[in-house]
Amino acid sequence: MKRVRFIEHRGTSILLEDFREMRYGEEFLDLLEQAKKMIRSQPEATVLTLLDVTGTRYNVEMANQIKHFADGNKPYVRAGVVVGLTGTTELVLKAVSLFTRRNFITFDALKDAKDWLAEEYALETALT
Repeated sequence: MKRVRFIEHRGTSILLEDFREMRYGEEFLDLLEQAKKMIRSQPEATVLTLLDVTGTRYNVEMANQIKHFADGNKPYVRAGVVVGLTGTTELVLKAVSLFTRRNFITFDALKDAKDWLAEEYALETALT
């Protein structure tokens, strides 16, 4: 199964970025590039992203790559959530948030993250 793909949840399209158990290397860089292409091929302010980082171990280079990735995606992302944070990944997310001036919502469970994104989309759609 592809690690970066659009999924449907309660009638809402969500880009699932499955970075579980990642380490720095070619696979990580390839996944980042796949996600970048998918996000930036969409209209601005339309993409709902769900990033799963469960079990991922970051190093400084990965954190820098993620910062630039998230910053470049900013115009395309309506809302972004992250699942699977631990002490180290929480620090990386805080650094990314400060660098990009983006607010990431965090969840412990995938289902809760998907539910929140679907509700957020439904609420924003109702208000427009």
